[in-house]
Amino acid sequence: MFGVTEPIAISLGRRRNDNLVYRHEIRRSPVKFLWLTIYLAGLLWSAANPHDYFTWILEAFPALIGLAVLAATRKHFPLTPLAYGLILLHCWILFLGAHYTYAEVNTFRFVRDLFGWQRNNHDKLGHFAQGFVPAIIAREILLRRSAVTDAVGSICS
Repeated sequence: MFGVTEPIAISLGRRRNDNLVYRHEIRRSPVKFLWLTIYLAGLLWSAANPHDYFTWILEAFPALIGLAVLAATRKHFPLTPLAYGLILLHCWILFLGAHYTYAEVNTFRFVRDLFGWQRNNHDKLGHFAQGFVPAIIAREILLRRSAVTDAVGSICS
């Protein structure tokens, strides 16, 4: 929900066991509204006359759950602008695949024909995002909750 231009102050604190704690002081910003607008535009576009409504529900449902989780945790556990941007990108990948089905995404038909591939590889992009984005979120949770030791934390940061 945050972007590069948003005013965000991040301060580092210390706990008793000397693990770093991130305290975010977030001020209201139009970037939150922009993030939500881009999300809703993708959702509404993908829901308008999709290839198959049952497939659309199956493919778009994780993005709807993700929005609910982000809304529920935004005040108590805000993520970094990078994580929010990657989540939005992942939602758009889901919306695109939900609208056309992954095998029929028009952009990747062009890429398939350009490189002479036998199949549309949009599903590979979706699978990459399904692994990469949660890994970034897990990294933030682990580092902020001091679930990793200082040695492992210094490697990851």
